[in-house]
Amino acid sequence: MKNPTQKDIAHKLKLSVTAVSKALNNDSDISEARKQQVRECANEIGYVRNFMASNIRRSSSMMVGLVCSDLSQPYFSSVLFACENVLLGAGYQPLLFSSYEDAQRELNILNQLSSLNVAGMIVALAQNSTKSIQLLRRQNIPYVLFTRWHEKESDHYVVANDYMAGYIATRCLLEQLPSHPVLCINGPDNISPTRMRYEGYLAAMKEQDIAVAPGWVFNNLRMPEDGYRVGIEAGRRIKPPFTAFCSTDFIASGFLRGVFDQGLYVPQDVSIISVDDIIEARYMTPALSTVVLPKEQIGAMSAGMLLKLIACGSVEEPHLSLEPKLVLRETTRNG
Repeated sequence: MKNPTQKDIAHKLKLSVTAVSKALNNDSDISEARKQQVRECANEIGYVRNFMASNIRRSSSMMVGLVCSDLSQPYFSSVLFACENVLLGAGYQPLLFSSYEDAQRELNILNQLSSLNVAGMIVALAQNSTKSIQLLRRQNIPYVLFTRWHEKESDHYVVANDYMAGYIATRCLLEQLPSHPVLCINGPDNISPTRMRYEGYLAAMKEQDIAVAPGWVFNNLRMPEDGYRVGIEAGRRIKPPFTAFCSTDFIASGFLRGVFDQGLYVPQDVSIISVDDIIEARYMTPALSTVVLPKEQIGAMSAGMLLKLIACGSVEEPHLSLEPKLVLRETTRNG
């Protein structure tokens, strides 16, 4: 049986094939009512667009590359869902990839997306992505960085205020348990969120004239098992009570279990605040106090910025930093 074509839609609606094509491509020449009529007819007759064929005919496609640094991180699911919704609503097809913090893998993905003639790219850069950012700048393809920036003054990006996330979490811990160690359980070394959250931690400590001891900072962690290992070590080495600022909820989940397995109670012996507010945070035992990042806003605004770059070539505000907020639950003494 022959697959339905744009000609079939045009015949059924008594429109030109050009009008149908423009409607399916979300062209501004076509009214929203007509676009909706064409989409409904396409669904009714079972028409499926051939995106690859469309790419060949167009100077740029209706596809957008979404490149995430690590899809195993729960944080990204909310960001990407919001991003996809905006792109799909505007008639673009997202192509989702993950670099898993591998700069060479990321570079290969970006090269492949470029060869597909994508309309634009939205990227959360992997660590040490110098070559990737160079490629993005060489290509005449609009791009937006999300959750992370590479060069703060020159990139287009949408991020959270990670400095403030680290600062407000650490300040809260200091208020709860003054004059006791505040550990920093830190994320991957070479990404902007980790660096900025650490700077916020240091600023809060300095504000209270507290010198950070070398044994209080644990660097370059990513996974729950990393947090668990540090929780075991901290539970063995540091006399309670103490507190811990974890760079992500994902790491904190492992740290929480590690100190528990060392016989420490949370929050009586160890108070914990982390960052992200992934959905699992509220269902941990005890429920995790955390700094909430505006994940859905980051995703939606990243897609919106890219769409404007595609349409206009520039945006009024290329650097967007969204404010976090603290939510106290059961891993802190006043949660």
